[in-house]
Amino acid sequence: MSEHECAEAVAQLYPYLDGELDSEMIATVEAHLRHCTPCLEAFDFETELRHVITAHCAEQMPEGTHDKLMAMLDAVARGEVPGTVGPAGDPAVPGADGGLGGPPGMALE
Repeated sequence: MSEHECAEAVAQLYPYLDGELDSEMIATVEAHLRHCTPCLEAFDFETELRHVITAHCAEQMPEGTHDKLMAMLDAVARGEVPGTVGPAGDPAVPGADGGLGGPPGMALE
């Protein structure tokens, strides 16, 4: 394989892994990987690295935080959170304390 072909395959490695390539470019990258051991090793390394990161670096939200966050986002979408814009594009009224606040019981901790 030429350096140019390897450079092209490596440049397409992340888009390939992310599923961002069209079928023609996928076929090109896969054909190159079948015949180029160094590029295949790079592909295998990146694939394994993604698996390790996914398995060991995922942080979990504290219990109840996801539900609070989703409720807050729903309230923002409805224009119920002071300082935000509602669905009709009307600005919401700021809170009585002048802050952005949020609906009662919706504070994220």
